[in-house]
Amino acid sequence: MKLEYITNNLILRVENGRSAQDVIDFFKRNKDHFASSEAAHSNSFYTVPFMRTILDKEYQLATRMESVRFWLYEKVCPDYIIGTISFNGITGYPFSRCEVGYRMDKDYVGRGYAYEALSFASEVLAEDLSIHRMEAHIQPENLRSIHLIERLGFEYEGLCKRYAHIQGTWKDHYLYARVFPDSHAAKNIRKGSESV
Repeated sequence: MKLEYITNNLILRVENGRSAQDVIDFFKRNKDHFASSEAAHSNSFYTVPFMRTILDKEYQLATRMESVRFWLYEKVCPDYIIGTISFNGITGYPFSRCEVGYRMDKDYVGRGYAYEALSFASEVLAEDLSIHRMEAHIQPENLRSIHLIERLGFEYEGLCKRYAHIQGTWKDHYLYARVFPDSHAAKNIRKGSESV
């Protein structure tokens, strides 16, 4: 798997600490937009030293293929972050799974970019990392996100009660999952990898 890809309209790139200020700017201008779906951040979150540490750690995780976050850019404006997609908790055989997350800049919602990035990157991870199953947790009222994930082939599996603490309250989330063809996970099975 590579650390940068180009799709029809987008650049997907794993960043490191050098991009700390750009990432801070992305979160600051979308603070209200993201408030209903994520935990409140401390003031240190919006500082370059803190963000540089986070991004360097994420870069290391990506090089080890333990967790991958792509930052999204339009090809026509390759220095301005418009979103992020992540694949967390990457677990090898016998589970061969991960969890999907995504955020889009408030001014770029509804343009099809999240679908383009996720449809491309999920296929890459499924093939290159032998992922068999991807999961997504979504708040029931987030209809736009539910529509997106269903378009990507994820299916509803159930309700996770009080799943995440967001803005001072434990929030229920729906669990969606996409199961890829067995051929994707076959490489791990052939290796005979085992965990204890």
